[in-house]
Amino acid sequence: MTPPTNTPWGTRRESREIIPGVWLIITASHGGFWLTPERRKQMRSDRAWYEEDVEVARPLLRFAPEFDKAHGYRIDRKPMRDGLRAFGRRPFLSEVGR
Repeated sequence: MTPPTNTPWGTRRESREIIPGVWLIITASHGGFWLTPERRKQMRSDRAWYEEDVEVARPLLRFAPEFDKAHGYRIDRKPMRDGLRAFGRRPFLSEVGR
């Protein structure tokens, strides 16, 4: 399954599956992640799109061990948690731990 051509940020120019079911999306002006239906289920959400500035922290934290393994290093979770806190995303933090 590949991401749709039309995104919340404009037409998709480039995409790459960074772990199974999680796609990095690049447009002319912005980007983020697109999640397949299977990954949305794992997130316990119907939401498909996560913008690049803050929202990508949600799937990055939820699937952190997979990202770590796929890319050969441990991603730093603290800045992502801090960013979500700063933007009022506290309910989500309970899903991924503190």
